[in-house]
Amino acid sequence: MSAHFTDNLALNDNEVLVNVAESVGLSRDDAQAVLSSDQYADEVAQDIEEARAIGLQGVPFFVLERKYAISGAQPQALFQDTLKKVADEMGIKPDLQVVGGSTDSLCEDGSCAF
Repeated sequence: MSAHFTDNLALNDNEVLVNVAESVGLSRDDAQAVLSSDQYADEVAQDIEEARAIGLQGVPFFVLERKYAISGAQPQALFQDTLKKVADEMGIKPDLQVVGGSTDSLCEDGSCAF
């Protein structure tokens, strides 16, 4: 998402997408093969239909566990609270508990590792 929302890259350009895929550890060849095929066409069509069915009209739009939706640019606290609620409902406990201090040292380049 940072490629689009932060770096303002053209995600309709396959070379940009291949570079993004490679930057997260995927093979350039695999990324190029997928982009030049219709391998995921059915899944994409299904996602589009599902988005229409729930009334999605803009981006960003996040659906969590098909139960909660967050639309548009929202405060970080809303995401944290909603993710915690979903994790609690699923019985997921965080592996890391920060005691005294913050998680700032865990965050780098717009991503945080937990």
